Amino acid sequence: MTLAKNRGAGLDDRIMTAARELAQAKPLDHIGLSEIARRSGVSWPTVKRHVGSKAALRARLVDEQPELVRNVRDTKTRLLDAAARVFARQGYESATLDSVASEAGLTKGAVYWHFESKGHLFRALLREYEQRERDFSAQQVKKAAGAVSAEEAVLAVLTAELERVAETPEWARLPVEFVAAGRDPDIGADLASALRQRRDVLIEIIRELQAAARAKEEIDAEAAALLLSAVLRGLTELLLIEPELDIERALPRLARMIAHGLAVPDADAR
Repeated sequence: MTLAKNRGAGLDDRIMTAARELAQAKPLDHIGLSEIARRSGVSWPTVKRHVGSKAALRARLVDEQPELVRNVRDTKTRLLDAAARVFARQGYESATLDSVASEAGLTKGAVYWHFESKGHLFRALLREYEQRERDFSAQQVKKAAGAVSAEEAVLAVLTAELERVAETPEWARLPVEFVAAGRDPDIGADLASALRQRRDVLIEIIRELQAAARAKEEIDAEAAALLLSAVLRGLTELLLIEPELDIERALPRLARMIAHGLAVPDADAR
């Protein structure tokens, strides 16, 4: 009786070990009993006898490791953040899926579950970059809309960009890798879309200032946005190459120079 009991405990350990390994590689709702059976080297009925239903297995795994409640998006975000660091640090050509998995603290199987190849991961990273640009730009529009002058609005845009570079330098460095891979027409098209989107936001900010009579009506918003976009990209690259450079101190003067061409003169100066 004791021998049979020990054998049963040994089977349970094998089955749960396989289940835990799979839980590190994919979301819980994608783990099937037959997959656990193959991994643990036992039959499907044996797995079912030991763990019960898929729901019971999930509950048992979550009870052991509450962090497994993470959904697919959380896992994907974790991998994309890790990929951003790896690609920014090593470059696209040198980076490997093994290094991304290691950076994320996950198994290589977790990477392959979400991304079938390094190229697929890179494209997903570019789409994530585009979404981050969209979210960040929406915040900028909101801040600039509340500015009392063109100079304050430009300063808010410049400051937010430099703060972002300081907080997430790996995401700021990624466009260099995207440009290098831009010979691929799909990647090139995605990158162009992200850059156009950013310019569209700057156009919106300038038009908001014009509507509020804080910027000259005759200013070409598209040309001004192109200039500001080039300044932002240049500042970002300067900070990445020379992180010790004290750009922050020069920002108010830089904002004043840019805003001088945009701003409506004070009534006393007219």
